[in-house]
Formats: sequence, structure tokens, C-alpha cells
Amino acid sequence: MILLSVDTCDARGSVAVLCDGIESAVAVHDSSEDYSSWLIPAAESVLNKAGLRFKDVDVYAVATGPGSFTGLRVGLTTIKGLAEVYGRRIAP
Repeated sequence: MILLSVDTCDARGSVAVLCDGIESAVAVHDSSEDYSSWLIPAAESVLNKAGLRFKDVDVYAVATGPGSFTGLRVGLTTIKGLAEVYGRRIAP
């Protein structure tokens, strides 16, 4: 199973891809760049490092807080959109 996980709760967020429970690639947000311009390119980057594409993801996961309202909103909306587009579920 391929899982794409996103954490945008605070200033130091991350995107990770796990294949069968083993971490394949990670990107960490640690800059002044906002999440809205960082998240999708970072997700594409970790998937590329793992030799994958968005369509290969089986399930998505996203941190739900506590944290910055705007950061949470960007992470949740991005994951919800990807799950809808590719017909995948979001892990509880």
C-alpha cells in the first residue's frame, strides 16, 4: 500500500510517502515559503524520489492539528482534492 502523508500544522511541516509502511521519501518545510506554493511541488518531489506519481497513491493521510488555521486548511484542502480527483480514501 502506498500512503502519502501531509503535516501542515505549524511552520515546520512535512510530506512523506510510505510504501507498505516503510518510509520511501520525505520533504520538510522549513522556510519562509508559504504552504500553498510549497505543498504540491513537495508532494510531487517525494513521489518522484520513490518512483511514483499521484495516481499510484492508495491512501492519503493529513495531520488535523492542533495548529495554524491557515496551515491546517491548506493541508486538509489539498489532501481532500487529491483524494477526490484520484478516487482514493483519506485515512482516519
